[in-house]
Amino acid sequence: MKPTVVSADVLFEDHRQALKWQWLAGLGASERRFDEVAVRAARSGADLVGYLNYIHPYRVQILGEREVAYLSKGSPEDCNRRINQATIEGRCPDLLRNLLEVRGIGLLDIKAIFGETAVRRKMRLKLIVHLVRRETLERDYERIPYEPLTQDILGIPVRKVVIQVVAGRNLAVLVEAAVRNAILQLRGIDTYQEFVERHRKAMGDAGAA
Repeated sequence: MKPTVVSADVLFEDHRQALKWQWLAGLGASERRFDEVAVRAARSGADLVGYLNYIHPYRVQILGEREVAYLSKGSPEDCNRRINQATIEGRCPDLLRNLLEVRGIGLLDIKAIFGETAVRRKMRLKLIVHLVRRETLERDYERIPYEPLTQDILGIPVRKVVIQVVAGRNLAVLVEAAVRNAILQLRGIDTYQEFVERHRKAMGDAGAA
């Protein structure tokens, strides 16, 4: 049986009246087709878990006011970087799939121990967490960086955080916090900028008083 396909322009026309859609950009790619076989092959329970992979190929993306504001604010270079499909995707070799070596324990099957949601078939590289001792730091980093650090991987800039390894620090919690903060930044939520605005407002209120 021949697989069914639907193009972006057909989907747009079928739902334009009901959803009050307007085609703003990308009309040149309106004939791009969404292959049902490709969508079915890419579908799995693991794809529904996590936030770093919230953009999937062959799926319609709905942009709300917050997403549009995030994509449109900033310099032209920032906007181009935010919407560019130039990303690095990692996959595990079949030989090592679902396996993790833990020194002192041995080889663990993560999927068997923690379940389907603990592993991913593929993952886009969105964040590099560099764990380093202070004496081996390549340079002094700002305590509160104004702009996120990046590292070039195969010519593509990838967001990076540097966490110092010090006795008594809970690295698992720090790495999780770094990941969650990166997710917020990808959604357009900049805690540093919000603090700067809060500080500026406080200074203005103090000056007015």
